[in-house]
Amino acid sequence: MKRGLMLSGLVTAMLATACQQTETQVDILVEPEQEPTPFSAYLIVPENGFYGPLRVKVGFDDREIHTQVFRFWMSGDDTAVYFAVPHNLSGYEAEGMGVWRWNAEMAEPELVFNDDFVIENVAQVTSPSGREALVVMMTDGGLGAPHVAIADPDRGRVFRSQMSTFLTTGTGEVEISKYEEPDIRAG
Repeated sequence: MKRGLMLSGLVTAMLATACQQTETQVDILVEPEQEPTPFSAYLIVPENGFYGPLRVKVGFDDREIHTQVFRFWMSGDDTAVYFAVPHNLSGYEAEGMGVWRWNAEMAEPELVFNDDFVIENVAQVTSPSGREALVVMMTDGGLGAPHVAIADPDRGRVFRSQMSTFLTTGTGEVEISKYEEPDIRAG
């Protein structure tokens, strides 16, 4: 049986924006032959693998940021890249991942947060006051359940709900739909 949890205020505004963006969000893949933009990123995944090196271009400078990236997402203003990296420390069969951030001002990427699940999608949202947050959608390899989190890029994870999904309502508010294990097993 689904149970709903109503959120309000800043979190509601951020989640509403993220849920609208996630339906149309696509990883940005810029082929090396294309004209360089001020900041772009591309992932090279081997034909027989899940992970590959993440490379970024800043002007004409092309550099590798990390060697084992699962997926990546550009920030809303295209000045940073967020990416999921396996950390193999937790989760079902060590599937845990971390979300990392890199921008052109950083020498090395920095860890935003780790979790026990596979990171499926990250959407950067901005509140009306200008504060940024990451809305993160995850799944686990055991049960296949969805999980959600909200992270502050500077403070790490600030909210997490297991066996949950984000839902939008007609009023612009966002609900977190919480599932029980039998609901997930039933599909």
